[in-house]
Amino acid sequence: MFGDIEKINKHYGVGNGGWLKLEVGDNQIRIVSEFVDYGNHFLENAKTSVICTGADTCPICLEAIKNGKYQDNKPSVQFLGYVIDRKDAGMKLFRMGWGIFKDINDLSMKADSAFEGTPPYDIVINRVGTGKNDTRYKVRCARTNTPLTEDEMSAIADLKPIEDVIEEMKEKQGGETDKEDYESDPNAELSARDSDGIDK
Repeated sequence: MFGDIEKINKHYGVGNGGWLKLEVGDNQIRIVSEFVDYGNHFLENAKTSVICTGADTCPICLEAIKNGKYQDNKPSVQFLGYVIDRKDAGMKLFRMGWGIFKDINDLSMKADSAFEGTPPYDIVINRVGTGKNDTRYKVRCARTNTPLTEDEMSAIADLKPIEDVIEEMKEKQGGETDKEDYESDPNAELSARDSDGIDK
């Protein structure tokens, strides 16, 4: 899958940006769209992420319900949206879990960093650790408000709606699980913290 990065980028309309992978240390981004929630299953043994299509159609949910183990296999919530990665100025898709989403929401409600919609400043996400069990995230704002450039505004106007991206991801999945290398999957590395919405 990752060998087809140019094909994937073209398919999802994100130019040369691709997906944002949070690196160890500070990751400075600019949120440029709303983030849309969807259910996600992470299969630990297979190191595979699977989008939940709903309890009535998702094969993982249906199997869990059949075996009376739905509570142990409920999907975790993920959020998908567009960001500008300040490291390379790339327009990228970014999957975040509940913990990071909640931290950004908390910023929106504080008097000195309040915003509606998308923040008028950059966000810094600090990552510590590299594995599922030792990775932690801290979110803060780069408090100086900075306007988007004309080029950035133009690129944002051309982005495919996030709802359409999620639907295409579901269609591409086709009920089959796409195996991805754990360390290369930005969704997988978030699951340790965000499966229960608590920083571990």
